[in-house]
Amino acid sequence: IPISIIVISIAIFIWFFWKYFLPAKCIKKNILNSIDGLKNVDSYRQFNEEIFHEDALKSSFRAYKKSLHEIKEETEYGVSEVVAVKASAPAEMYFTHTNIVDTPLQTEFFKHLPGIVTGIGIVGTFAGLVIGLMGFDTSGSPQQVQESVNNLMDGVFWAFIASGSAICISLIITSIEKFQIKSLYTHLENMHAKIDVLF
Repeated sequence: IPISIIVISIAIFIWFFWKYFLPAKCIKKNILNSIDGLKNVDSYRQFNEEIFHEDALKSSFRAYKKSLHEIKEETEYGVSEVVAVKASAPAEMYFTHTNIVDTPLQTEFFKHLPGIVTGIGIVGTFAGLVIGLMGFDTSGSPQQVQESVNNLMDGVFWAFIASGSAICISLIITSIEKFQIKSLYTHLENMHAKIDVLF
């Protein structure tokens, strides 16, 4: 059982890396590319969907663009001309953490994954201890009792190794998850600031 707990914990970590870490890197790259695209925007007409490289960003952009109001003035020839474009709400109302980061990454589930891994480790520890105690036999010769104690100690050792492995993996998952979320939120807030400066 302890070996299977270690294998399960490692498998969960690989799955976490595949389903959370790699998509988080992809979202971060898309946000950074959007920030780079916003640096080249000088006018309202240059502010378009091509700046954003991902579906959640594009749909947020479309909603935000509808909220922009054109301020027009009449020229000396009597023609209305757009002189400025103002936002009716800040960019963070449209490019939300939920739309851009939380929902695509399923952050609510991954916040609880370290607890699940720790729980599996604890269950493995108790299962190893129970199995060790079930094989513990005090009736018999001193040599048999000594062998039974040795088997029990081996079971306890491997049970704690399994639990320690699960706890270490859960700490690594927690660190990666927290770092990635903080980084993504920071970059998204930088993008909000860039958009808000434009309008």
